[in-house]
Amino acid sequence: MRRYVAAVARRVRPLLRRRPPAAPPLSAATIDLRAPEIVGDPFPHYEALRREGSVLFLPRHDYWIVLGHEAARAAFSRPEHFSNAPYRDIDAVLLAADPPEQTAMRRTVAKLFSPAVTARLEETASRLADALVRPELDVVSDYGIPVSRGVTADLLGLDAAGVEEIVAAEIRSMGTADPLADFITSLDAMAHRSSMFDALIDAQVPEESARSLVRLMWLAGTTTTQRVISRAILRMIEDERDQQALRADPALVRPFVEEVLRLHPPEHMVPRVARADVELDGVMIPAGAEIRLCVSAANRDPAQFDQADRLRLDRGNSRHFAFGSGAHACIGAQIGRATVNIAVATLLRRSSALRSIRPLDEIRYFATETALSPESLQVGL
Repeated sequence: MRRYVAAVARRVRPLLRRRPPAAPPLSAATIDLRAPEIVGDPFPHYEALRREGSVLFLPRHDYWIVLGHEAARAAFSRPEHFSNAPYRDIDAVLLAADPPEQTAMRRTVAKLFSPAVTARLEETASRLADALVRPELDVVSDYGIPVSRGVTADLLGLDAAGVEEIVAAEIRSMGTADPLADFITSLDAMAHRSSMFDALIDAQVPEESARSLVRLMWLAGTTTTQRVISRAILRMIEDERDQQALRADPALVRPFVEEVLRLHPPEHMVPRVARADVELDGVMIPAGAEIRLCVSAANRDPAQFDQADRLRLDRGNSRHFAFGSGAHACIGAQIGRATVNIAVATLLRRSSALRSIRPLDEIRYFATETALSPESLQVGL
């Protein structure tokens, strides 16, 4: 027997020696936010990082991440130190520009978001949402996307043919080496067909800048809004108590949407670059460093929010950063909020219950380092 045990031991020892070492615990020094197990549910990992500090350097990403609510608020409020320049490929005129140059352009564009325009777009959202409801639908492709596209098209003054061409261009771009750059080229080529382009030209905005602004409005107005719509509906399906509360009191739709925005902003992180050596929450960030303001983490900061991971309909003004803050706060936030509120309220009004046709664990997500949104969500009314 002893000989047998010894023989087995001789065979097992080399295998034990070759066993790979245990993976080190995740930390700022080791974490990879692009790892599949993290992009599918980044929130507990943000919380783990927060225990190391509110401002951290991530060597595997070569950027600084800002996790704390107060630190994020400070960075948003200091464009003189934290530049929006990383957005230059999307729009260098408003989004990537910084004060004081950005200030005058923002005033010009803000005039296009008058109360009358907002009221008209709310009517458009209501009409579209009502027309799209049917007993079974995919709330992403059959509801969130067409509602957000329709409202954005109305804002830009694009006719149905123009929207069809943009959608076709977006589909074509998906097969290219650089889909976003290819789609931007197509958007710029069609920008002159929108009435917003004409209004910007009349306001003495240079033609190239007007094309860039039209492009920005389309990209921000469609993607952002449809992600929030699908997230809000998924949340109602996940928690029957929330759905019942909203049916019992439609006035709760607004605080519900604000909590969805807080917990699931359309973008987890927004990029900045340090203009010079700058201190943030006691941490010195070197000039030229890339920074990510992690709004998903800041929006769940327990130092700012009681029961930070819970959706609470009685939370009140939560001061979340789903639409940014400061000089670069989203100029179309009011329209985005209104569109989501209308989309949610319409589904509630037109149904007695919302249910997922497929098991929730089979839902496919668009999951990246910066976003987490359902790609498809089949529901029955």
